This record gives sequence, C-alpha cells and structure tokens, in this order.
Amino acid sequence: MDSHTHLPIPAAGDATAIEPCPVPDCTLPVDLVLVSKEDKCISAHTVNLGLFSNGFPPASASGELARDGLGSVERVQLEETADVLMLLLKFMHHAHLPDLEMHPFQTAGVAEAAEKYEVFSAVALAKVYMKRRAKYKSRSLSLDDAAEVLFYGLKHGYNDIADDVALETIDMPLDRIVAQAMKAGISSHHILQWVLYREAHQRKLQRILVWSRCKKDSKLYFHVDSMEVEQVPCTQWARLERDMVGSFANRPGSIFEFASAVSHYGDYDENFDYFDDEPENFLMTCDTCKGFREEWVRYAREIADPLCGLSLTRMTLSSLKC
Repeated sequence: MDSHTHLPIPAAGDATAIEPCPVPDCTLPVDLVLVSKEDKCISAHTVNLGLFSNGFPPASASGELARDGLGSVERVQLEETADVLMLLLKFMHHAHLPDLEMHPFQTAGVAEAAEKYEVFSAVALAKVYMKRRAKYKSRSLSLDDAAEVLFYGLKHGYNDIADDVALETIDMPLDRIVAQAMKAGISSHHILQWVLYREAHQRKLQRILVWSRCKKDSKLYFHVDSMEVEQVPCTQWARLERDMVGSFANRPGSIFEFASAVSHYGDYDENFDYFDDEPENFLMTCDTCKGFREEWVRYAREIADPLCGLSLTRMTLSSLKC
C-alpha cells in the first residue's frame, strides 16, 4: 500500500463521502477506507483484508484502530481505480465470488491488483479469464487490450497466456508498445523478445509480399486476358498485387490471413473486410492471373507455416532463422 493517514469519516453529503461496502447486506464494521486513484473513498474491513489477502493490513491491526477512541478510520491511498477496488473487495468476503465475465473492462485491472495484494481467490479466477481472452479471443481484442493481457502474462510468469496473445500485439507501433511495457514494469529482456518475435513475422511477411516481384516470369506482368475480345494487355494481376501489398504491408500480425485473402480476391463480385480501403466491386476473369494467384497462395502458406509454433517467451536471436 502507498500511504496511511488517520482521518475522520466525512459527514453525510460531503463530496468525499465514503462508498458503502460493495457486498450487499454486509454487516461488518467499517474500520478502513481505501482511497482509489481518482480519490474515491470505499469502505473496507481490516479483518477481511487480513484473512483473504497477504498485501493488506493483518487482522490484528483492527483492534488498534478500534481502541483509538477518536472515532477516526484509517485511510489508505491506492493506485487502483475505484471500479477495480470495488470488484476486488468482493473477493474478500464470505460470499459468492463475482462473475468476471460481467466486468470485461475491469478484469485486467483486477487481475493485476489480485497479484499485487495476493488475493488468491481473485488470482485464480482472473487468470482463467485472462487465459480465455488470450487463447480463444471470445471478444475482439483491441491492440491495447491485447497488450494488457500480454503484460499480465509476462509480468507474472504465465508464459502460456503471453504466448497465446502475442500475435495480437505485433501490429502495434514499436514506440507505443515499448512505452506501455516500461510503464507496466515489463523487463527489458521481455521487451527484446517481443521485438524479435515481431521481426520474425515481419521478415516472413515481406518475403511473401515481394514474391511476384522476385518471380522471373514475364507472363506475370505481360499477358493478355483470354476473356477479352480485343486481347488487350491484362491489368488484373497488377490490381491484385497492389491491393494485397497495400493492405498487409504493415500488418505482420495478419500474416496467417494473407493466403485466404489472396485466394478469395476477385472470386466474388463483392467487397472484402481484409482491406482498409475496400476495392470497388471486382471479378477476376483472367485464367493466367488465377493460376499465379494459386501459386502465391501456396507460397504464402509455405512461408508462414513455420511461424505457427513460434513462442514469444522463448525467442532468441537464433529464432529469426526459422
């Protein structure tokens, strides 16, 4: 905990009025006030904090506070938000544990606080929930959400969680994730592993994207569309290449989607979600282009497949040779 002061409980109507215990119908006396990051005061009980955690005052402290005879209650300033503290306190009562599925925006904060204050009932449930978010991605994760899960796994030694969510983070700009990682207390060793992991995917993606440029086959760029009556030079491959390279160039985390995107490009008279700027309706008719498209798909899968078993937490310089 960060600081301790003994202050009187504010009168009713005071702007700093103390929130009641977050557990409904709790009858335990309030002898401790937790002050959140945003200076919100929350009722707590030292007995429960001592019983259910190792990071809060032990139960023996309550007697001293009760005997001071001044009608005052200790306040403790904490770094967590009020929503996180209210949820965490529910794990420190003889009551049904809260369902973290109902609090997706607070769960990462609760998971961190549970580890920090060693609230073991919350540690176990939060870990299960964070693992589910990492592995199954039941809810779409933003880059920042994915980074939170990654940092949680790395910081507390849950390598399986970190490895499961790592791919979801590598589209984040380097300066942004490094700044967030340092703020979260992630070691320089793990930050370097993330950089190597991202580099491994970026290198493979670049090999895939330049495939057609490296292919020494003039027919790729200079052939006619057999479906055109006037036998004019075909422009369909140039369009496919432009759209695919433009859409995936800065998205190493999407490398496993590339083959599917190419294989479907131009098959249907509709737009696709793969592209930031959706192309206008396009139907590929050139048989030559379709043949090269299938070659590109096979090559993309061949290059990307070795990355499937890559582990962020086991990354070394030699891993870049995969």
